[in-house]
Amino acid sequence: MEDCLQRLKNVQVLNDWEDSKLDELCRRIKPVSYGKGTLIVRKNEPISEVLFVLKGNLWTGTSTATDHGNGGNVETFGKELVLWIRDHPQSFSLPISSSTVKAVENVEAFALTAEDLKYVWVNIQNNH
Repeated sequence: MEDCLQRLKNVQVLNDWEDSKLDELCRRIKPVSYGKGTLIVRKNEPISEVLFVLKGNLWTGTSTATDHGNGGNVETFGKELVLWIRDHPQSFSLPISSSTVKAVENVEAFALTAEDLKYVWVNIQNNH
C-alpha cells in the first residue's frame, strides 16, 4: 500500500490529491495485462480508465512509450480522465481520447476506472 501511495503521488495529475483520496485509490486499483497488439483506446472514443504501466510498451499516436517499473516514474495513460473527473465531477459522459493507444508488446499495468476515480473524488473527504 505504501508503494502504491508513493507511486500515485509521483503522477503529476494526482500529486495535489489529499492522502485520504490517494489511499482509497490504492484500495481500488486493479492489475491488468494486455497482449501484444491489443487496442486499448481508440482515438475519438471515451476514456474509461487510467493506466499505470509497470512493464511493456504502448504505442500512442505516433510515439512509443516504455516503462519497465524498475523504481522510476511509471508511464501513465489517460491523465485527461483524472482532469475531467476533477473539473466535471457531476457529468455522466466521459472525456474523448485524442489518440489511439495500443500494446506494442505484452503490457503489465495497474488501472483505475472512471467510476472509481469519480467515487473517490466526490465521496472521500480529507482526514486533516
